[in-house]
Amino acid sequence: MVDSVHVFHLGRIEYENAQRLQEDVAAARARGAIGDVLLLLGHPPVITIGRGGGEEDILASDSQLRQAGIRVVLTDRGGRATYHGPGQLVAYPILEPPDGDLYKYVWRLEEVVIRVLDTYGLTAGRVDRYPGVWVERPKGSACPGKKIAAVGIAVRHGVTRHGLALNVSPNMAHFKLLIPCGIAKREVTSMAQELGWAPDLAEVIERFVRAFGEVFERRTISTSTNTDRPRAVCGPRRLRSTSASAFSLDRIAGENATKQPRTYAHGPRTHD
Repeated sequence: MVDSVHVFHLGRIEYENAQRLQEDVAAARARGAIGDVLLLLGHPPVITIGRGGGEEDILASDSQLRQAGIRVVLTDRGGRATYHGPGQLVAYPILEPPDGDLYKYVWRLEEVVIRVLDTYGLTAGRVDRYPGVWVERPKGSACPGKKIAAVGIAVRHGVTRHGLALNVSPNMAHFKLLIPCGIAKREVTSMAQELGWAPDLAEVIERFVRAFGEVFERRTISTSTNTDRPRAVCGPRRLRSTSASAFSLDRIAGENATKQPRTYAHGPRTHD
């Protein structure tokens, strides 16, 4: 029997709201109240600072950031400073990593993106020492490749949070306001930049969900924003703008509940 993952489409929500939602869902997953969950969403312009630091990697002044409408938020994911904004597909899997192997888990996240990009004719791969997905350099080129998707995770009580951001068609000028992930010698790119045209975000999401199911060997069950009935699908509906409150923990637990008791004593908020 193939395990399932429930896919929730949250639209564009503030980073802090998504972070609180992840914490609630991950706590429920850790105590066995719900099964695996995949949150798909986007964020308004924001630079997040991970556990690796990175405030010094922000090149813009406070006034420049305000003018660009970009906020700076601290977060507990791994890695350094990175940018999120409209035109990205952000994916937050909340699950117990297969075999408990975090290295393989990150490899799987990268593999999902690599497969999605391949469906658009883009050849992508990995770079040693740097998590994420990179568009491979042309043969004979001295260019080290360009980063098209960032990966940063956190794990607590054996359950993952955070995940990845794929640049579909974001404002690339915003990436020049920082050194993304603290990697100064490598450029950032997007699907739109590499293809010469902007793919439809809903189509990218559909292909992402399909690839996620293949790589993680899960049956995906997608839940739209306007119904309480989960449905098994090949791909999701178009992202809709909504608030995080529309996807409360109670609703997720109700749609994805197991028979385990829901009592749980929270321990210290530390990473495994």
